[in-house]
Amino acid sequence: MNNSDLTTATPEMALILAAGLGSRLRSQTKTPKPLTRVLGLTLAERVVCTMVDAGIRRFLVTLGSEAETIRGQFSDIARRRSVTIDFVEAKDWEQGNGASALAAKGRTGDAPFFLVMIDHLFDPKIAQH
Repeated sequence: MNNSDLTTATPEMALILAAGLGSRLRSQTKTPKPLTRVLGLTLAERVVCTMVDAGIRRFLVTLGSEAETIRGQFSDIARRRSVTIDFVEAKDWEQGNGASALAAKGRTGDAPFFLVMIDHLFDPKIAQH
């Protein structure tokens, strides 16, 4: 793929950063941030649904704190929503979002992709071309 292809290509994948501790939210609840419910859906399911509404069906999720619990939640979402979700362990997740994003290096391919945080809620129209 050359550079001009990259500027016009529509992303087909989203990288979801879900590795953090969620310390600000943890002071209010013991629930891991991705499992926190907002208007009836967990943040994990809400971000997947938002991206599905924008046309995305493939996901890569970075894991760190409570990795197996978070993996289980996203695996359930993948089955219910008929999407593909793969995982990458962010070994240095405690160093922040940058370290979590770097953990996915080499897993996203050459094509453009969306980078979304587990707790950033937005209208799917923002991600549509």
